[in-house]
Amino acid sequence: MGNSKRTETQKEKEKKETKMSTQQSYSLAPLILIAVVCTLNLCLTITHEIEHNNNQISFPFRTVGVDSDTGSASTSILKKEFPDEYETIMAAAYRNACEQENLLILFAIRKAENGPPGLEFGSMCQAGTDLDTQAGWAAATIMKNRERWTKAQDKLFGYKGFIIFLGNRYCPTSVDPQGNINWIRNVTYWYERFKNGI
Repeated sequence: MGNSKRTETQKEKEKKETKMSTQQSYSLAPLILIAVVCTLNLCLTITHEIEHNNNQISFPFRTVGVDSDTGSASTSILKKEFPDEYETIMAAAYRNACEQENLLILFAIRKAENGPPGLEFGSMCQAGTDLDTQAGWAAATIMKNRERWTKAQDKLFGYKGFIIFLGNRYCPTSVDPQGNINWIRNVTYWYERFKNGI
């Protein structure tokens, strides 16, 4: 008799757990549906832009900076400088909300690193991947460090201060002291060229 009571109690407990699990699954359903709809909406938007722009992907921040912080850099120089990579780098930037000054820094890193396939942005932890992965990693690194830099209130030298800050993480002096100096100098050089449309 004692065993049957325990068995009935265990069965009731299992039913309650199953019911709670089902309820939790149902509560996640709206969130999953929203995520699917948002993803489909983004895909449809990009498809619409491709169809209406002569098979070119169009992003909302395609015109790189028209404000006083970034100057007026036309995308034509970026397209000219990176004819085969421009769309892939822009897609990675878009996914990571890498815009305006940050976008120019992303392209400047690509030019400064000038890595071979699978190492285009110099990301050793992403070595052997593709341009999209490398660009995405670099864009995410820029954005994460922009947040850190902003929180640190280290804005004394404007964009040059940020490039130094980023360089100390992207190519640390502890790993390669001369490489750090070169990285900062080269990224700053290419950033200024792209910013001024040269």
